[in-house]
Amino acid sequence: MYNLKCIVHSLLISIVVCGLTRAALVKPNPIISRGTKVTVEASSGDVTGINDNKFGQYDKKQWTISDNSWIALKLASGPSKIFITFNCPDTSWSDSIGLAADSCKKTVQYPVDYDILTSANSTTGADGDWASAVSIKGNSVTGRGHLVDFTGASWVKMAISKGKGTIDEIEVFDATNGAEDTWFFLGTKITALMFKGGKASGYPTDKSPPDSTFASMVQLRNPTFSPAVIRGGINCGVKTGDVVRDISKYLAVAGNVHFWAIEIGTWDAWGGGNTNVASFKNNLKIIIDSCRAHQIQPIIARVAATDTIRQKSLWQVHADFRKAVDSLTEANTLIPGVDFFAYLTNAAIYGNLDLDEKGGILPNDYGNFELQREWAKKMDTVVYKKTVDIFSPRPAIDPTARLILLSRNGRLVLDVDCPGTATLFTFSGRILEEAIISAAGRRTLMSVPGCCIVRFTSMKGVETIRAVNY
Repeated sequence: MYNLKCIVHSLLISIVVCGLTRAALVKPNPIISRGTKVTVEASSGDVTGINDNKFGQYDKKQWTISDNSWIALKLASGPSKIFITFNCPDTSWSDSIGLAADSCKKTVQYPVDYDILTSANSTTGADGDWASAVSIKGNSVTGRGHLVDFTGASWVKMAISKGKGTIDEIEVFDATNGAEDTWFFLGTKITALMFKGGKASGYPTDKSPPDSTFASMVQLRNPTFSPAVIRGGINCGVKTGDVVRDISKYLAVAGNVHFWAIEIGTWDAWGGGNTNVASFKNNLKIIIDSCRAHQIQPIIARVAATDTIRQKSLWQVHADFRKAVDSLTEANTLIPGVDFFAYLTNAAIYGNLDLDEKGGILPNDYGNFELQREWAKKMDTVVYKKTVDIFSPRPAIDPTARLILLSRNGRLVLDVDCPGTATLFTFSGRILEEAIISAAGRRTLMSVPGCCIVRFTSMKGVETIRAVNY
């Protein structure tokens, strides 16, 4: 480990190591559509894989839908409300929402007109009395969720009067205590491939890796929770202006989801300049305000990096786009999103993640799983963990490296013996400042009252300091 010293300078500021404990930000809505107690019936087709937690090409048993087809699940009685979701394997979430241009339009298939019904006395899914809980006309997305009154019921049915394609998974969650652990991943082609991408090198082709999805990775670390996930990536170069233009459509189909995890900005930042930063920031503010008006918590990821390390891309996202995300996160007290810029930059440097050969913009198939993992790891620390421990220090390669944190004129000063990157965080994980230190020496950081975290990253390793500034 580093030889770490904390120094008190005069009486203006004292710096001491501290910790912070709080409850998870959400109540669980347990998944109840898997297991031996669940019965699945349908009007036709193979539905044995409809609730097996496999998606896309990893799910070889997808249910083929058609006009006047239906599927019903018999669940354990007890929940007064349920949240039911469906997912179609098409890569793009929609062929009419969020498109940058008509050239982005893909062939997408989904249920168009359908009803969600419940029954207390059915025995086969076909007989009994059924009550309509939700009626949808003109659906245009490959995945969404519905909150349904389930008091006294034991069966739930999705009856499709118009539609085509396949559904690879239907999930039902106990929402008796609310549907807080529900997620809509809004994004560009990066998100579309992240959640519905192709086969990853090294993974078996007959099944998804055991912890390959955001939900399963969260549950692996926090067994009480089982997030409901709507995969909302559009398979083209979506910009913030496209989302703002269609924000009412986004809200109409995903406005009942608690979290919007947003990945966007690569196409706003295209070319490496900063001329679009003002409109990017203004559009994000509109998205944030729209979410807040509908009791949605937006979480915005830092704009993903391109691969300039191996010269697959001739441009890099301008730093002002990252600063825009950081300032909006701080000003609106948002939960911090994944730092995709730092992650993809480091992955490209160390060869842990190859970016696509075509333009250095899109992660490859293996990278798609890795990016989901980054979302899960970050949310694990800022949403699900009772004890906030945002960054775990790693052993240094060179044990002689050292960090000194002290105060000068009411500000924090970082003293390091090698080049690296210093990042200052609040304890909730919001990035306050990021400084590239080009040589050994001291760097003054902004003044932060209360608890804060300083992380210094160099080729020698990572050092994390948790301190109180008062």
